[in-house]
Amino acid sequence: LDVGGNVAIRAAAQLQLFNTDNSSGASIQADGATSPAEMTFNTDGSEAMRINGQRRVLIGLTSQVLDTSPTKLQIGASTGVGVILYRDDTSVNTNNNIGLLRYYSNAGGVKSEHARIQVEADDTSGATSAPGRITFLTTPTNSTSPVERLRIDNEGRIAVRGGDGGGTIPSAALLSVGGLSTASSSTGRAI
Repeated sequence: LDVGGNVAIRAAAQLQLFNTDNSSGASIQADGATSPAEMTFNTDGSEAMRINGQRRVLIGLTSQVLDTSPTKLQIGASTGVGVILYRDDTSVNTNNNIGLLRYYSNAGGVKSEHARIQVEADDTSGATSAPGRITFLTTPTNSTSPVERLRIDNEGRIAVRGGDGGGTIPSAALLSVGGLSTASSSTGRAI
């Protein structure tokens, strides 16, 4: 412990941080004595999260589900797992971003986006109405910008775009699956 309040442990040892008045409270444990080293985070006396020696984050698990995959985040629960992406804004309007997943690589030493899944507001939202759409984008050959390929709108209509077309799929290209009616435009294709 130095005068700045920094703690350094330089041997293969175990470090535990916890409230000594309540052994069932929260704690952090870094175990350098095991190989590979692991770090665990505990709440209410039970393990809540672990970062294992393969740099995988395990939430609700004490051991990884798959050890041969590149999966860096693994989540488990006895009642099933849900993930929530939340926009904390009381004013959500048409085309506002709600959440997205982006997929990149470092091919050629340049971080480039290969694909994207995004959710946007399909109209103005309020306490009793939250219309949304989900779009899937992929990056064409000889490009670094993803293009919208598939859209499911707030009415359940589906649109698909092929080729290297740019921009977004026009609403005239949306397919109504329930009634199997289709519409198309010169800039998009519908199935």
